Amino acid sequence: ARVWGSGTTYSYDDPATRPWSSVLNEIDTVIIEEGITHLNSNLFKEAVNLNKVVFSDTVVSIGFSAFIQCYNLKTVTIPKSVKNIASGAFYSSGLQELNYAGTEDEWAAVKIKENAFPNDSVVINFGISSGSSGENVRWSIADGGVLHIDGTGAVDSYERGSAPWYSEREQIKEIVLADGITEIGDYAFADLTGVTALPTDGLTSIGEGAFAGCT
Repeated sequence: ARVWGSGTTYSYDDPATRPWSSVLNEIDTVIIEEGITHLNSNLFKEAVNLNKVVFSDTVVSIGFSAFIQCYNLKTVTIPKSVKNIASGAFYSSGLQELNYAGTEDEWAAVKIKENAFPNDSVVINFGISSGSSGENVRWSIADGGVLHIDGTGAVDSYERGSAPWYSEREQIKEIVLADGITEIGDYAFADLTGVTALPTDGLTSIGEGAFAGCT
């Protein structure tokens, strides 16, 4: 599922009125695209098969019960743009690990309401980077140096050395492409010298120098 547009999403006091209610149990991935700033109430409440949410770095707030009772959602990456997380946002979900793109001090400044998360045992990792790389593509770097490329379609082309993750190339040990990724642009993964296996399955196009310098 994709949430696109600009600004604030609708608030659904009655979750049954959501346009996607009839297919809610089929949703396993949600991508919040660039331009969305506020996720309102009950947006994906009880999406029991949801296991991945990709937030754009335009998201400022995550609303009341937005992902409550998403039992298969184990890990999320929160961008530094988020300033408010409402009560129940991830409550009664399967959340075990939260990756935050900013520092511990920046996280402390985020306004987090009571019962926003399942419990105090959620592990929070700081300094986890993320961003966009194409119209429908998001990237994030998780612990262990795993560069995740999520979404569909093409990863952007770059001049060598200008990919958004290039400055963190020394920590990247693995590239994981979502099934929907079909094209890799020029020099996208150039000089990721710690990567030993190149993820080319399912790709229809690989740009010039896409993996140049990889071992």
